[in-house]
Amino acid sequence: MRLLLNELKKLLNPRLAAILLLFSIAYTFLFLNFRLTQGTSERNIRLYGELRSEFGAELSLDEWDAFSAKRDGVLERINEQIRASEIMRKNGIEDYEAFIHTPPIVFTPDMSEADMEFEQERSRIYHDRASQLIGNLLEMDILILAKENHWVLADESEYDEARAENGRIPNDTPYKNDAVAERYRRTSTRGVSLMPAAVLRALDEDLLWLFILAAILCFVLILPRLIGEHLRGMREIQLASKTGRGIFPLQAGTCAVFGLCVGMLLIAVYGAILWRCGALRFIACDINTYDTRLRFWTDMSFGGYLLIHAAAVLLFSVCASLFAYFIGRLSGNYITGLALALPVAAALVWGFLMLCQSPLNLFGAPTLAAAVIKSCGALLILAVIVIAVLIMLKRDKARDIL
Repeated sequence: MRLLLNELKKLLNPRLAAILLLFSIAYTFLFLNFRLTQGTSERNIRLYGELRSEFGAELSLDEWDAFSAKRDGVLERINEQIRASEIMRKNGIEDYEAFIHTPPIVFTPDMSEADMEFEQERSRIYHDRASQLIGNLLEMDILILAKENHWVLADESEYDEARAENGRIPNDTPYKNDAVAERYRRTSTRGVSLMPAAVLRALDEDLLWLFILAAILCFVLILPRLIGEHLRGMREIQLASKTGRGIFPLQAGTCAVFGLCVGMLLIAVYGAILWRCGALRFIACDINTYDTRLRFWTDMSFGGYLLIHAAAVLLFSVCASLFAYFIGRLSGNYITGLALALPVAAALVWGFLMLCQSPLNLFGAPTLAAAVIKSCGALLILAVIVIAVLIMLKRDKARDIL
């Protein structure tokens, strides 16, 4: 254990670690924190948080009247806001219906002062960040419309009848695959999960940035250490004796532990971001939302979905650290190490993204078995890397430069 801790200390060069810490903080605010704190996502999370507190993890059909009453309450507050505006009254707009159906005025150099004043007031009411009433109402209307569409889609006879009348109906893509259609109908007959789609989309998109940051931390901290040993002649000294060659398995194990620590650190940081924006309150909600692209092969809580992503980050970090060890042992100088590390890191990120992004998505794989195999493909990558490292370590045992 003491040797392991000593090897870990060698990887954490104080100056390089400080630079990477500052870089990681800037990276987090630029990429990982962006999608969850932008205006639309923030409003979406706040609205669904209020619904979650009032109705629980799911909006059942019995609660639909209460939800409609809440929607009517939001509409009345918007009408009060419109009626309180003297400019709106002057232009004959007294309710939301008249407001929303009034065509916008195009700004031109010769537009009148009254038109400019009206359009500015209209924009102020529509984009009022303090109340966000219209944005909330539009989101609730989308939820109602989506549920109505899914009630039709849930029953095959009603679906056929609607399609015969209209030629096509919204969201008929699932019926191109019988297995998907069956799963789609089953989930469409339940209540509405109060899981904000904005959080799920952000989580899947942020997986790429977590992989990139993990690759940067693992490769930048491990490669210089191993290449530096080779340039200082320590590699030859280690190969000169059986005891010296015994350090190589310890270094490989240290790199794996280091990758595991990097993964845990990134998960903790991203968990703090989710907590700060209020996304963790939806842990018990089902991830099958009424966004047609966010439907899954299995019923799963958001907490379980987070665990899958956490496992993907941990697995990737271990793979990246072991790959960095493998390249560091092969490279004779920094230029060679950099030339090998860049394409390998990019390929590793791309491969894990293809396998782990949107796991178990209904539209990402033709069958549930294909979705599971796709997600487990990351284990195959880890196995290949581990085998390559083990072959290198076995070869070290037979090497003796004297």
